[in-house]
Amino acid sequence: MNKLLLILLLIPSWSQASSALQLKDIVRKSLETSEEIRIKEEEKKKRESEYDEGVGQLFPHVNADIKWTRYFAQSNYTAVIPSSTGPTIADVPLQQDYGLNGSITATQVLWTFGQVYNAILAAKDALKMSSEQVQMTKEEVAYQAKLAYYSAWLSKRSLEIARQSHQNALANEDLLKKRFRLGRPAQSDLIKLQADAQARVPSLKQAEAQFESAMLNLKRMTDWDYAQEMSIVWPNMERENFEQLSAADLEAKALDQGVLRKILKRGVSLSERVVKVYKADFLPKFSAFATMNYQNASMDDTFPTDEMKKVGAVGIAVSIPIWNGGEKMGKLRQAVSDNVTAQMNLKAYEKSLRLGILNAVTNYNAQLATLTANKKALSLAKKSYRLTRDAVESGKQSVSVLNDAELMETKMKLQVELSYFELLRTKIMIDKLVSAKIEEL
Repeated sequence: MNKLLLILLLIPSWSQASSALQLKDIVRKSLETSEEIRIKEEEKKKRESEYDEGVGQLFPHVNADIKWTRYFAQSNYTAVIPSSTGPTIADVPLQQDYGLNGSITATQVLWTFGQVYNAILAAKDALKMSSEQVQMTKEEVAYQAKLAYYSAWLSKRSLEIARQSHQNALANEDLLKKRFRLGRPAQSDLIKLQADAQARVPSLKQAEAQFESAMLNLKRMTDWDYAQEMSIVWPNMERENFEQLSAADLEAKALDQGVLRKILKRGVSLSERVVKVYKADFLPKFSAFATMNYQNASMDDTFPTDEMKKVGAVGIAVSIPIWNGGEKMGKLRQAVSDNVTAQMNLKAYEKSLRLGILNAVTNYNAQLATLTANKKALSLAKKSYRLTRDAVESGKQSVSVLNDAELMETKMKLQVELSYFELLRTKIMIDKLVSAKIEEL
């Protein structure tokens, strides 16, 4: 019975631990609920339809038309009708009262000097570009989700440090009150420590507000109910692996697999195809056609099928552009300009990519050195505060320097956490530049 009761008591803690969200869960939820990704996926579907439309130009187009006509008003003409008794003059209508006309026509493009072919390839490039834009959007959402996670972690750690600093100030006040009961310290020292403790309250309240804001942002990204508690598994920075990075290796990786560079390269290819499409628009177009017409006329609204007259034809059509007022030339010039712009955008991005990676790696490696220095400074600040507190407690040191030492320790704690955050922020930004896999972001 006691064992069963113990199991039942442990179940809530198990379920609570299992519901806590890890970083990968936050990224996954952000990807699943992102409106930006849904928009890009719909744009991709549109590009798929455009590609299907382009491919459809390669196949025959078959159309059927049928027309029923009632001639309710028409003129007559005078006709001489021969007969055995002699010619007879009569008024005859121009045509019968009812008409029926039906046709089936098939056309097939034969040769367009590459216009249709390049249009299809351009649509294919646009489709691939759309897929890459979906991937780029996913990478951006994953980056923002991870940045929001680490920002919330930094806010949490800042809040914990602010609370600890306030508690330390209260503890220092208690220490002084203990000495005051023995009649040692001056009343001014007690007032100073009380003022120092109260001075930490605004920072504490600000840290609480920042943490709440960071958590709300995290809930927004994951489509979490704002009113519902969100349990997070926070990172252990002592287990994080921070190593020196090589700008040359990352630059080569970014140029090889960076998704934005792929999109820009695809844009160059697409614009080149469009130029070829408009160039071919100046040349003749050859197509074949076949048609079958059925027609009949009647004085009433009945059309016996055995009286339908049919005419069939096949042939080759040639469309030769002669003059269009400069419209085609204007479109060609626009396409050439778009192609040059696409090439310049690619070159500009490659330059900025190299600079961005170089700056990011330089900043990352500098933050590594800063983290090491901050850790050493924190260790010294802790030691200084401990020694100062012991000295004050034993009456060898004035209390005026006690909270100053505590403030230095608090400051260095924040600096260490900020160094961790800057390292992580720079690292995930570099991962985005080189288009690391989503699970690696």
